[in-house]
Amino acid sequence: WNGDDPRGRTILIHAEQGFGDTVQFARYLAAIAQRGGTPVLACEPSLVPLLKCIPGAEVISKYHPLPRHDAWIDQMSLPHVFGTTLDTIPFPAGYLSADPALIAAHRATLPQGRCIGLAWCGNPMHSNDRRRTPPAELFAPLAALSESHVISLVPDRTLPGIACPARPLADYAETAALVAALDLVVTVDTSVAHVAGALRQPAWVLLPYAPDWRWLLQRNDTPWYDSLRLVRQPSAGDWHSVIASVIAALAG
Repeated sequence: WNGDDPRGRTILIHAEQGFGDTVQFARYLAAIAQRGGTPVLACEPSLVPLLKCIPGAEVISKYHPLPRHDAWIDQMSLPHVFGTTLDTIPFPAGYLSADPALIAAHRATLPQGRCIGLAWCGNPMHSNDRRRTPPAELFAPLAALSESHVISLVPDRTLPGIACPARPLADYAETAALVAALDLVVTVDTSVAHVAGALRQPAWVLLPYAPDWRWLLQRNDTPWYDSLRLVRQPSAGDWHSVIASVIAALAG
């Protein structure tokens, strides 16, 4: 698909990149539907239960037989065919919703007081993971904050002082529901940041000095999501200052 009129046509979108990329650029499904097309996103199975909430779109596992379609496009090409600029990014105020029943189920398990979700690491197989993930021990002061409860947003993993969620994070619909039930998310540059932004939930994203292209430079906000705050390394490798800044803001 080259971006021409999709009206009355089925456009197959192939999610060819990572989980966070798939969530970030899922916003374009609604844009295709608004122009009269029927977008079909073929993506990783664990994302299907969350992304199927997008009005006018069909979301399927990329491992299932593909439906009949009139044109196809790789998902990361969508900003190009829409002519996206920083001023025309669609839906910066959010474009996903979590299941209300799942939100209620997670909220019922949370302790009283401020609850903070923490994603301290991304996929260790990611080629850039060593630069985007701080040493785990640096998060110890976060676990020690008084009057705050810190919940792990990393499936099946936790750190000392960080609680595991009562409900398993079996897919991204569960993760989104827990994010929606929390007061704040603190996360490295991984898919959780995109889930929070797409839900318009407040999140602080911890970034290396030389970040991924999507986060731009020298700003603490992002045109992709209006609910995110970016916390950047002041110099290469300085995660201590990043964590100290987060602790000071939370304690203030």
